[in-house]
Amino acid sequence: MSSFNGSYLLKVGSYAIPLKLMKYGSYQSSPAQRQDLDSYRDANGVLHRTVLTHTASKVEFETTPMSEHDFRGFMDSIVAQYINGPERKVTLTYYEEEYDRYVTGTFYIPGTITITWLNKEIIDSFRLAFIEY
Repeated sequence: MSSFNGSYLLKVGSYAIPLKLMKYGSYQSSPAQRQDLDSYRDANGVLHRTVLTHTASKVEFETTPMSEHDFRGFMDSIVAQYINGPERKVTLTYYEEEYDRYVTGTFYIPGTITITWLNKEIIDSFRLAFIEY
């Protein structure tokens, strides 16, 4: 039986992102990405890796188009969960498909969230990503 509970894929702090605001088929998680420190290839082309014990995940999705009112509510709900505002640091719980489980970690929202207005009332879908510390 699947661990996915059907009510959410992502929870930012205590805010479960409504599935209706996530564009179908856009959810992607890249869990436990290995990190190297000072890895190199020697003169014979052999790779020498120093793999760190800490792994970092990336989770992203596209929203559905939404009204300005819904956008404001969505963003206000996320911003209210910031642990550190300038860093856009959050606690994120996400569904990890590989092991069929929910995982919680400390993440940040990178860069700028770029929105495009479809008309004076509707904002087009946009990408939102979370990268683990």
